[in-house]
Amino acid sequence: MTVTIKRNTLLLTGLLAGGILTGCIDSGVDDSESYDDSNGPQTSAGGSCDSFTDIVSSSERAEANSCGTQVSAYYAQADSALSASIAHCQQGHSEGANNFYDEYLMVVDLGRDVKAELCGGSTGGGFEDPSPTEYFNLCTKSTALSGRIHYQTSCYGPFQQFTNTCESSSYSYLSNYSSRDACTAAAQNWLDRMTN
Repeated sequence: MTVTIKRNTLLLTGLLAGGILTGCIDSGVDDSESYDDSNGPQTSAGGSCDSFTDIVSSSERAEANSCGTQVSAYYAQADSALSASIAHCQQGHSEGANNFYDEYLMVVDLGRDVKAELCGGSTGGGFEDPSPTEYFNLCTKSTALSGRIHYQTSCYGPFQQFTNTCESSSYSYLSNYSSRDACTAAAQNWLDRMTN
């Protein structure tokens, strides 16, 4: 499910201040949008937004997701700040774009610090998970396109309870639920919070 909003200001610090927001949905069909950004994001005036780059590699995001919710929530918040930065740039609002990019860099640094503390800089784990394979992982993604922020959520599974993976390294793991229905309900709640 993809939801699009347009806002002049969008602070998503609720992931840290209000606890971890969770949500994902799987409608059974691939309804994600794709677009060609081979030239990088562009401003409404045709200028470039290339300076607002994602500094998190796919392997680093996978490690963050494997480390657990405490870490992956920072990366999800960073993704939202980066998307807001690019959206502001595309709308021609350079001050807002710079502010959100500064927030993005700060949150990535915080996430890296927490990841290093909790997981030694790599993947976590090290114990056997005896839980049944019935849990669905809540994964989120935010991207900027044409000055708008697109939110996507997904229920990925089933897995054992402590498997923290998403279907793609572009998604951030937030939590898991013991049924697809619970995951779907949490997804709708998360999307409602992001768009209202």
